Amino acid sequence: MKKTEKIARRVTYGVMMALPAIASAAVNFQTADDVSRVIQNIAQFFSSLVLALSVIVIIYAAFKYMTAGGNEETVLETHKMITWAVVGIIVALVAYSIPKLLQSVLGP
Repeated sequence: MKKTEKIARRVTYGVMMALPAIASAAVNFQTADDVSRVIQNIAQFFSSLVLALSVIVIIYAAFKYMTAGGNEETVLETHKMITWAVVGIIVALVAYSIPKLLQSVLGP
């Protein structure tokens, strides 16, 4: 498959995954609470998505590690995958907590 087709396919999947968050953002903003709620919905959606993908990557990397058969290159690759998946989990948790923190600081 050509590189541009892969990129186009990934962008299309990304847009399709973002549609629920975009749809929840289509509200009539009357108060600051509405804005806060939409930001929370979007952050929660994307953090849930990143969290789920990170767990899937960890499971895949663990399987790949178990079937590496002592191949040093594969073991190093799986270590990198697990490291970046853990970074993804941390980013997802931070992205989920920032709107809640801002809401508690700025008021109800």
